[in-house]
Amino acid sequence: MARTRPLALLLSILLLAGVARADPKEDSRAAFVSGVAMVERADFPGAKEAFLKAYELFPHPSILLNLGVVRGRLGEYVEAERDLSRFLAEDGGASEEDISRARAALADVRTHLGTVRVRVTPDRASIYVDDAPTPLHAGDLRLAAGAHGLRFDAPGFQSTRRSVELRAGDTAALEVALEAAPAFAPSDRGTRRTVGIVVLGAAGAVGAFAAFSGFRALSLADQYNTPGEPKYRDGATRSEGLTFRTLADVGLVTAVVGAAVGLYFVLTSLGEDKAPKVGVVRF
Repeated sequence: MARTRPLALLLSILLLAGVARADPKEDSRAAFVSGVAMVERADFPGAKEAFLKAYELFPHPSILLNLGVVRGRLGEYVEAERDLSRFLAEDGGASEEDISRARAALADVRTHLGTVRVRVTPDRASIYVDDAPTPLHAGDLRLAAGAHGLRFDAPGFQSTRRSVELRAGDTAALEVALEAAPAFAPSDRGTRRTVGIVVLGAAGAVGAFAAFSGFRALSLADQYNTPGEPKYRDGATRSEGLTFRTLADVGLVTAVVGAAVGLYFVLTSLGEDKAPKVGVVRF
């Protein structure tokens, strides 16, 4: 037992030394230097990941300058504008050279962007641009020039889609009003359709039995009312005929009601198979 104590003490010392050496600022600097080296090799995807890691480890605004420049090279103009704007707003100690570089890069990035001023009802709706969640900034969407798919979702409302084609430098307005969702949730369509088909099938079976009962009642009535027939004026035949007539009447009513209910479920489920509303807006 006495021999294990020095070993445990040594391990504790090494562990504490490792923790002491784990400096996020130094790790961030190493990732930043790696990113700069990748830029020199024109490895812009790798450089972006290195700068993102550097900023995550130690979010110094100066990193945003390099990150914004690299994103501009990759065609990620919206993100590049955001990074460069934040650098200019937050890095008060930046050199004049870096500020000039950031302003030039930002001006170039903005030649690839346009603005869509969105007014959506309800205002709590979520907006997705090319299936990616995208927040509004003061009601504006900054988008790269070209075609984009927009989706608007809100609890209790039907999803609505719009396709936009935006030119660089343009500012356009888009108003979207979502419609209230139907009383039945879309997830219930399959269930209601299945129920409708089952009810229609049952109604058909009951209708067939009602038809059989009706023909049987008519046959017994002929036997009861026709002189010379073995069952002419036979009490048991009359009673059986009345029973089948009652079954035919009840079955017919049941079949008609069941068919109406089944058709309702089937037709309403088919009506909700409509695709989400799609509109094309060109700016």
